[in-house]
Amino acid sequence: MAHVFSGKKGNRGSKHSYYRRKSGFAHGLKIIALFLLILMIGLGVSLIQAGMSGKQAFWSRLELFVNLANPTKRFVYIYPGMRREEIVEKYSNVLNWSEKDKLWFIASAPADATNGGFEEGYFLPKAYIVDKDATGKEVGSLMHQEFLDAVTEKIVPLQGPKLRASVESIIGDDKNAVLRSAEYLANEPEDDTSTISEKSAEKTKIVKSPDDLDLDTAIRIASIIQREAAGPHDMRLISGIIWNRMAKGMSLELDATLQYVKGTEDNWWPSVKSKDKYLDSPYNTYKYKGVPPGAISNPSIDAINSVYNPQKTDCIFYLHARNRQIHCSKTYEQHLANIRAYL
Repeated sequence: MAHVFSGKKGNRGSKHSYYRRKSGFAHGLKIIALFLLILMIGLGVSLIQAGMSGKQAFWSRLELFVNLANPTKRFVYIYPGMRREEIVEKYSNVLNWSEKDKLWFIASAPADATNGGFEEGYFLPKAYIVDKDATGKEVGSLMHQEFLDAVTEKIVPLQGPKLRASVESIIGDDKNAVLRSAEYLANEPEDDTSTISEKSAEKTKIVKSPDDLDLDTAIRIASIIQREAAGPHDMRLISGIIWNRMAKGMSLELDATLQYVKGTEDNWWPSVKSKDKYLDSPYNTYKYKGVPPGAISNPSIDAINSVYNPQKTDCIFYLHARNRQIHCSKTYEQHLANIRAYL
């Protein structure tokens, strides 16, 4: 059985002791991270790797050191904005999962009653320590429960009864009971992300205010913001711009959705070209108005919060300069000027 926190298997204790262990785990992890950072610097280990930010490279090195030092546990850091295929790939490399484990992991998310398969976006990105023999079902259930705990603790109290009802419906959802059965695994279904281009454009959703949001729609928007933002500091601004576009009846026209459509196991987030705006997919926010039929990544709590708490702005357009500084504008003419100035 997979565990995040120390203690005997199956001994969860009271809710109070659960959060006390959770807090103790986080504190202990910070101490370990600081110690290993000092050790890596002392040993002259480079924290920079090709294709990684400094933070990603640090977590990658930390994973390596912890996993070498502990014969029974495995440390895995899931970055915000990873799609589930990336998460499966990362755990599979560390835990040597079978194909069935990978399917079990995906099936740990809520069932997607509209599109079929399972929802994207319900695995909480963070640091995890699991048993070296943890199965796909155990890790998937763990990550999904961590997501529900975080939403219940950090988002629901601020948003009112409508969101609370939405979260409670997921917590009490039994739609996955049949799909998680032995019969389901015996049929060995294919990962439904391979058919995203076949999902109907009619399943996109039009919303015009945060007051209209259920959790599923908020996660869809947050998953885009997570991929579009340079960091938590500009998420609320991007959220405000997205809401402005939807309020005006505009298409969202966000490149991250095109990356999702184009993504393959060779490169899950490829660069976007002008011709990609004509790709026939309901996830193509240049071609179809509204929110895509599913999330494109697994967003952080910061990203979800930004959906409910957009920054007030008159901006409709934005871009990130080469230094990742965001620049927004009210008109397309101003946007073109920003392109000339910053790109």
